[in-house]
Amino acid sequence: MKRKTEHFTYELIRAKRRSMSLKVDLDGTITVRAPYRTPVQTADWFVEGHRDWICLLYTSPSPRDS
Repeated sequence: MKRKTEHFTYELIRAKRRSMSLKVDLDGTITVRAPYRTPVQTADWFVEGHRDWICLLYTSPSPRDS
């Protein structure tokens, strides 16, 4: 399910798990994996709570660029 927050668009994947995870691919795609019962607003807060880290990944040069 595609979701949009104030700063990011991300893919929300619900799964049988106990915790949430955040992944940023090399192409900048953001994926959040969350337990089935997690409200979508909680996933939005999770992404926005990691905003500094995500922005750092977007702006830092890739090791392949060297």
